[in-house]
Amino acid sequence: MLNLFRNNHKRRARWIELYADIESLLHQMKEKYKHFKELNDEIHDKLGLLYTEHDFAPQAELHEIWKLSELTHDTGANRTPMRISSLIMCTAAVIGSILLLAPEATAQHIGAGLFDSAWAANFAGSAFGAEVSVGLTAGALTAGAVAAMAAAGIRAVQQMVLGNKLRRNIHHLNHIRAMKLLTLNRLDIIIRSMHYIKYQLDQMQDRGDAVTRATLQQMVVNFVEPAVTKANALQLSDAVLQLNQMDEARASWTQDDVVPTASPQPQRFFQIDQVPIQFLPSIPADLKALSLTSPDTFEPKEVYPVLRSNSYTYWPLSYADHRMGMAIVVFDSEGNLVKRWDKIGARYIVDITANPTNHAMIFRGESNHYFSMSWSELGAM
Repeated sequence: MLNLFRNNHKRRARWIELYADIESLLHQMKEKYKHFKELNDEIHDKLGLLYTEHDFAPQAELHEIWKLSELTHDTGANRTPMRISSLIMCTAAVIGSILLLAPEATAQHIGAGLFDSAWAANFAGSAFGAEVSVGLTAGALTAGAVAAMAAAGIRAVQQMVLGNKLRRNIHHLNHIRAMKLLTLNRLDIIIRSMHYIKYQLDQMQDRGDAVTRATLQQMVVNFVEPAVTKANALQLSDAVLQLNQMDEARASWTQDDVVPTASPQPQRFFQIDQVPIQFLPSIPADLKALSLTSPDTFEPKEVYPVLRSNSYTYWPLSYADHRMGMAIVVFDSEGNLVKRWDKIGARYIVDITANPTNHAMIFRGESNHYFSMSWSELGAM
């Protein structure tokens, strides 16, 4: 008789190993977030001190909007600008899968020109909670969430479930581990850029220099843009390679790490993110970008829910003639349109959620109308 539980002892060991890796990454993320908040406060206070020392009240002109070629996409005549003060204070606005701050969404919080560092740091906590396709909601991947996930997995192991279910659990954990390492690696780059900015402000204070529009612009060019470019260059495959090397070094059992798929395309990982609307590339004339704050109000928001997979970004766009439905439009990293699906069932995107049970993404719009797309369909490029 076929032994359905062959290698289950190895699966148990691998499951515990992956769980321990995720716990370690979570601990590092908490420490990084603490460091990010401290740097954010220091930079904010330093800018305020430089303003005060020179008896200079920051005018709107100082924080005039600059079109930064590496940070924005041309969306035609209707451009939404970004404030340099926002970029400096949160150090890079949106970096790939890390949502540190949406500048225009927080314009009302900037006030006289100095950024509210406590508010910014609190908002930046979302950097550690980007939703992934295994169904963990934004902000939910805390120690408690992982503990609950661990309890469910341990129960499954104790009940000696079929090997296929253990394989799926291992795959999901491996997916989470890779996504969190990618986020951590990107965040390291941003924190390093913050150190450079703080150093420059310290030097300005020592020399008695005043903060000017030119100095702020120079900081963005020298530190923010390179950090954004470098962080965006990191891909999930880089994190997977790093983890594979670690697994090889410790002789991990990895036979079940990848779940075979019937799709002829390579399996894709999907990450739910939110980005400023000004990051939207040029779109077809029959479409419009409108994201609502809730399904019950017709109040647009400046950040837009999207899906990311490798170097592709999926935008759920509504129709210009307001008919019911959306087009899921995929752009590559250069802003080129590479794929489009037209769907009925909902318009004016509110949010995107994952349904891991059915291996699908749910796109919710106005009045809680929604439609879903399977991961295999979304991955068929």
